[in-house]
Amino acid sequence: MNLLVFNIRTDADHPTQGVTTGWLNALGERFEHISVITMHKGRLALRKNIEVYSVGGERGVSRAMKVLNFYRLLRQTLKKRHFDGCFTHMAVLFTLLGGPILALKGIPRITWYAHSVINPVMFGAFMLSDAVVTASPDSFRIKAGKVKVTGHGIDTALYSRRPRAPNEVFVIGSVGRISRIKGYETLIKAVHLMIMEGCRDFKVMLYGNVQTEDDRKYRQELDDLCKTYGLQSFVRFPGPLKREEVPAIVSGFDVFVNMLSRGGAGKAVLEAMSIEVPTLVCTPAFNQVLSPEDRLRLVFRAGDPGDLKEKIVGIMQMDNEKREMLGRRLREIVLKEHSLNGLSAKIYDLFTCLNRGRSGTRLNL
Repeated sequence: MNLLVFNIRTDADHPTQGVTTGWLNALGERFEHISVITMHKGRLALRKNIEVYSVGGERGVSRAMKVLNFYRLLRQTLKKRHFDGCFTHMAVLFTLLGGPILALKGIPRITWYAHSVINPVMFGAFMLSDAVVTASPDSFRIKAGKVKVTGHGIDTALYSRRPRAPNEVFVIGSVGRISRIKGYETLIKAVHLMIMEGCRDFKVMLYGNVQTEDDRKYRQELDDLCKTYGLQSFVRFPGPLKREEVPAIVSGFDVFVNMLSRGGAGKAVLEAMSIEVPTLVCTPAFNQVLSPEDRLRLVFRAGDPGDLKEKIVGIMQMDNEKREMLGRRLREIVLKEHSLNGLSAKIYDLFTCLNRGRSGTRLNL
């Protein structure tokens, strides 16, 4: 089968969207050919059977020109070869623009979307899709028969444990965009409580980028909060990581902390779990996948610095063997529910089903 893909950004070096390189390569192992129409093209590291066309985001073209380029590229691509399906990764505007044309040609359409916000564009893309695939039951708010839960598609070969020397101090870490919704102030207040109780043998490493003006204001607020509590020597913001840098850096954490309280199982959290790092979360979605014992140890109350402090101290007090066993259990969850290999297989099977004219058939996803 040949696959058409609509993608927001195809760039192996991008700190958040670089993950789609792995997705495309995994799909490229199953499909004979893949053509990608992307909003923005950067460094490509793709299989030979994958070609990429950009509407010009990397060249700074106007919105109107991007739309014109999209229709031009779609026409050329559809004229060049037959496609057995179109898969959209978050680029829901492309689904809205191209969906009617693909529907007239009888090309099945599957859209990936994992976000708490359903805006009018996404709703239109939902209506124009034969199926919507998402990471977890909490990752997509519209409940319908054509919504399929596939897992997050974590590259468990890349995100695996790396050898590391013992840390001089306990390392508390996180990776992700520095934005207000992520709740980093809860962690800063938690480590302040640790210091007030005499625990000082640790450091906090918060890797991530800022993208908007509000992100920059929030980062300044976090700096001010650290100064207020005298935490400048404990809390550091080293900046964003490239995708290939994450496994080695996260392997150096003694605990990974994520304060995001909304949505499903976040990608950064699952990557840390795949790397076998004890991971503290406050997202309700994890109550469904953790054992009762691990749930008590790893899930803290959202926005509660005191509870987060207790959970961090609990991990600090575990011996190395128990901490490693916990990490292995977390990786098993990712391997079973969220692997990239499993995701690509489910997408391929779903397109196979749709092409057989059995779109109403219930798939075991």
